[in-house]
Amino acid sequence: MPKKKNGLNKSDFIRSQPLDLSAADVVAKAKEAGLTITATLVYKVRGRLNSKTSKAKKAAATGPSTPAKTADGKLSASDFIRSFPTTMTVKEVAEKAAAAGYTFKPNYVYDVRNAEKKRKAKAARSTSAPKPTAHAKTSGANEVAVPTRAAPSANQSDLGAQFRRIMVELGLAQAEVHYNEVRRQLKAISGS
Repeated sequence: MPKKKNGLNKSDFIRSQPLDLSAADVVAKAKEAGLTITATLVYKVRGRLNSKTSKAKKAAATGPSTPAKTADGKLSASDFIRSFPTTMTVKEVAEKAAAAGYTFKPNYVYDVRNAEKKRKAKAARSTSAPKPTAHAKTSGANEVAVPTRAAPSANQSDLGAQFRRIMVELGLAQAEVHYNEVRRQLKAISGS
């Protein structure tokens, strides 16, 4: 747990400051509040904040996104475009945008719609069931096909999550039965 002085957490204090405030100004404000921090700590905390923001952006790319708002409270231009159905023509979207005070060229509508199409296709690919890539051996009708070698996968954590979800759906007793059967088959293959 980060140390607190006068009930204030240094990292929380740094995060509460505007991002356009320089590190030196944050250090000065912290001193006024009775905290001793360095510019290095400011950079580290903001770096972690940027890292979390990047991860959030990546997560948003694979799931439904919440509309971004500009400083004046309006939707961003891209979110404004996405708020209309794709059945609406580019000209109609551009006209509505102009009426709402947005200034962008009609080609931007195409760009946003294409990016959204790609994002949805990527999300669909990542949620679809993985295809088996290795040959499987079975020794009986009721046994599970087990790959002879592990197929390399970038989605190992997704597979783990799917495995756990299936185990929960099966219930403890059935999950143990299936787990023990797969374990027995893997031991037989590896010879241990």
